[in-house]
Amino acid sequence: MGYDDFIDAMAGRVDALPPQRRAAVFWLAGTALRAGLSDSEAAGGGSWFDEASRLSVSFIVEGRVGDNLRMVWEHASADSGPDASQLFHSVTICLSSPLVIAIEPEKRVGAWIEHALFPVIQKVSLDLFGDIAFPGDDELEQVFADDRVQAAANYCAAICARLTGSSRLDRETLDEMLEGAGVLGGP
Repeated sequence: MGYDDFIDAMAGRVDALPPQRRAAVFWLAGTALRAGLSDSEAAGGGSWFDEASRLSVSFIVEGRVGDNLRMVWEHASADSGPDASQLFHSVTICLSSPLVIAIEPEKRVGAWIEHALFPVIQKVSLDLFGDIAFPGDDELEQVFADDRVQAAANYCAAICARLTGSSRLDRETLDEMLEGAGVLGGP
């Protein structure tokens, strides 16, 4: 399966999940990616990341939509500047996605899962070609075939499969699902 087909298939799987579980996919990705931020980037988005994460978990686990959820979502990109890394942007998109889902539960955001893969794609692209491969580039298929990108893709597929089940979704389960998520940042 090529990159575009994988993203299409994942988008369908994510969008088929109920809203709280759909939000969990993005919270898991954003939380995992956040661990790889530099100290300065982590500090730059720190309070927003913390609040977005808190509101997301509240929605995922309890179905609650906080009073300030829309305000936090609207400030999603306020802390990023022109020099922000791809990783920072991916964290921001992944952690803001559960907020969008809480605001508009019917919104189809499955294709946004691509942002969870961008940091490892960037890393592998630079390793292989000294440049970044983008959708439409011939090199992207080579990058997607790399074991590091495949490990990240497999992690995303595995969390979708686990979230498809009817088991209870609580904070402990979310924390368990973070095991192995480091592959999203690439080794």
